[in-house]
Amino acid sequence: MRQALETWQSESGDLGPVPEAELRERMRPAAAWIKVAAPAVGESRPRPGITRLTLASETPGASFAYTVETGDTPRWQLSTGVIELATPVSVRIKACRLGYLDSDMVARDCR
Repeated sequence: MRQALETWQSESGDLGPVPEAELRERMRPAAAWIKVAAPAVGESRPRPGITRLTLASETPGASFAYTVETGDTPRWQLSTGVIELATPVSVRIKACRLGYLDSDMVARDCR
């Protein structure tokens, strides 16, 4: 089985054994640190007391981190583009992608 795994890893170009630091270097476009484009935020109210935020970034492959906590060391949650929150709430959102610098943060007060 070990030989079968090694053969599959070689044939498929598996990156599992590559250290994370090296993967980050490989993913940086043009070997430069580029900042992810800030998220564009659309807002709707699918039902009373709920706000749906639809997130997009001009940077292909971006994900989004958001928090409703205050302070300098909040816990961030990951989203691929849609967040539903009970209102009222203040939320901070940033776009991120491996190999890039995080975007500027966008703050939104949802009432």
